[in-house]
Amino acid sequence: MKRDVLQPRALSLSINGRQEKKLREFAQKCGLPFNVYCQNLFDAAYAAKVGVCQDTDLDGKLRVALILFGAGVSEKRIGEVIGCSTATAIKLIDATRNEIRIRLAARDE
Repeated sequence: MKRDVLQPRALSLSINGRQEKKLREFAQKCGLPFNVYCQNLFDAAYAAKVGVCQDTDLDGKLRVALILFGAGVSEKRIGEVIGCSTATAIKLIDATRNEIRIRLAARDE
């Protein structure tokens, strides 16, 4: 039986203890479970490198997405503007908002 290419698959990777500690701290500051934070991080990195957005200026697109989201523009329209699916736009917005929270929390420490 052929597996659907969009069906999620488990991935195993190795990180060192220092990386794990830092990622767990970031996840906690965002109020996210460790695995969810890591999935968001992977999704953003994948979209930047080889994902559906296929754009080397992901930072610029993320800024545009956040500005549009803050202005009340729908996720569907944001995806159209930055050139990706609605689901990817939502993941990118969530991942970027979480990263902003982390940076603000680190700055306040």
